Amino acid sequence: MLLKRLFFVILCAFQLASPGVCENSDSLVVYEAEFPNLVHHEANINVTYTRVPVDAPLVVRMSRSSPGYYASFAFAKNIYDEKVHDSSGKELTVTRPDQHRWEITGHDGTVKFTYKLFGNYTDGTHSSINSDFILLNIPSSFVWAEGWENSFILLKVKKPVRDWAVITQLPPTSGRDSFYSPNLAYFIDSPVSIGDFEVSEWEIPFSRNTQKVRVAVNRRGAAGRSAAFCRDIRLAMESERKIFGEYPAFDYGQYSFIVQYSPDAVFDGMEHRNSTILTFPDMLNREYDEKMTLAAHEFFHTWNGERIRPASLSPFDLTKPNMCGELWFLEGATVYYEKLTYFRAGLCSLKEFGVLLSYPANYACLYPGSRVYPVVEMSRKAVFFNGGTYTDPDNRDNFYISYYPYGCIVVMALDLTLRSRFSGTGLDDYMRVLWNRYGKTQKPYTNEVLREELFRLTNDRNFADTFFSDHVYGKTMPDLKTLLSFGGFAMQKQFPNRASPGRNWIFKNEGGKAIIDSQTLNNEPYYRAGLDKGDIILRFDNKPVKSHNDIFKLCKSHKPGDRIPVIALRPNGTTANTILTLEEDMAIEVVPFEDEKIPVNEKILQFREGWLHPAR
Repeated sequence: MLLKRLFFVILCAFQLASPGVCENSDSLVVYEAEFPNLVHHEANINVTYTRVPVDAPLVVRMSRSSPGYYASFAFAKNIYDEKVHDSSGKELTVTRPDQHRWEITGHDGTVKFTYKLFGNYTDGTHSSINSDFILLNIPSSFVWAEGWENSFILLKVKKPVRDWAVITQLPPTSGRDSFYSPNLAYFIDSPVSIGDFEVSEWEIPFSRNTQKVRVAVNRRGAAGRSAAFCRDIRLAMESERKIFGEYPAFDYGQYSFIVQYSPDAVFDGMEHRNSTILTFPDMLNREYDEKMTLAAHEFFHTWNGERIRPASLSPFDLTKPNMCGELWFLEGATVYYEKLTYFRAGLCSLKEFGVLLSYPANYACLYPGSRVYPVVEMSRKAVFFNGGTYTDPDNRDNFYISYYPYGCIVVMALDLTLRSRFSGTGLDDYMRVLWNRYGKTQKPYTNEVLREELFRLTNDRNFADTFFSDHVYGKTMPDLKTLLSFGGFAMQKQFPNRASPGRNWIFKNEGGKAIIDSQTLNNEPYYRAGLDKGDIILRFDNKPVKSHNDIFKLCKSHKPGDRIPVIALRPNGTTANTILTLEEDMAIEVVPFEDEKIPVNEKILQFREGWLHPAR
């Protein structure tokens, strides 16, 4: 997500049994999936457990969380028509400890659990079953048994269309459309997509051997751009490899990008240990830059997130969301590098790079949440706001900002501060240290480890302690304007001296009415004028208004500081008469010095070269 988005890993090495031997083993957990009712978004799932101890119940459950989203889900609501039998076909006794578990007794050592699965939401977390393709996120699709987490798993897929392909990071067995997993952890982390794909493959170096990269693009959504997409992915991958010095060792020697297009899809990406799911609501030839930066983001997670991994996510808990105070770094560094990678790979101009930096700068600096909680606490609050859905409204805009852009700003500040204070040192060096000490060794880290490694990199205890106390544990916003100037970028007001009443996008225009549709921010004029969600602006500056565009046009004839009479209709039917004081538009832009005719001297050029064009 922008999502959105975090990310399961296998934390220990494993040895794989021979698929042929395991396929005939009595201790297999066998999943079978078929799709006889695509038009109604249904799958038939059968799970068989063998050698189940007869003196204890088998507890089967559906996940309540999913790697990459830190909120509780109710995946069990989408499975129904459950039937449970033993090896002879006898129906077994089932009790329900809660709505997410089935407790099964009276079996003969074999339990066959069958159910229907409904899936009609295309993103990186849920399942989507339709006439165009099938996308199965494992936690939202398959039940699993408590105590069987280390059992070998076999997945058999019955394709609804003969010519469709099955794309997954799960390794194949010798059987047709049959795949295996060494344990539940790897299975849960291995999405399965079935459909009509354009598939491209190439090799990348690893040690003395090579590994394979596979890009599978939904043929309907490719729109003639899959070749260009693959070319640019290769450029981005190589740019990211230079940061760490090598690609990760992909299990089974392969990494897959799985790209699904559907008009009703969510724009989303979800990385896994050896694959990435990308879902797009429009074809590859539209909003191409956003799709490419998302692909760069998800692939960067193969180092930062999947292997350089916080201790609080180790292991991931499928029964409830993990609380993680390190998401600011896991996601923030990845957001920062998605933009840096895009420029370093030659996929955007200096000016476009500035535009990419403008979004997190605006979000982190202008929303009031950064004055309420530090970035580490924003990470912990992901359990509420990273995909969570609640019936009652909240006031998040006034106390919360996403750890994605907030973390990006903190990490960018760290990079630019390192480069300005410690000659020849930057965030690339820090990431390499973390990769060698924690990623390659699969040793989980904490925020205190990050602080300690910053000290070891710089040999400056005061710097490391101060940076973390101010910007990670504290609420001091970095001096981005000064830091960006070292690299020849100006951070400035986008619309200087323009009068503004607050954010235009808080409105919805409906039936000729300008309705405030989200919480007003406590640092903007609407809030100070006593206006809030649900209010309808009837008159602004003594003029009738029907949309937020009317308000914007009326402000053009005013200057910051002007006091404007406003009449609004409250949700309870009463009328509010208030005064709104206009302020200077707070929007920020990041632009190269060259665009503002600011001189770029040799010192700036050298800094920029080390930052944006590293030799390594």
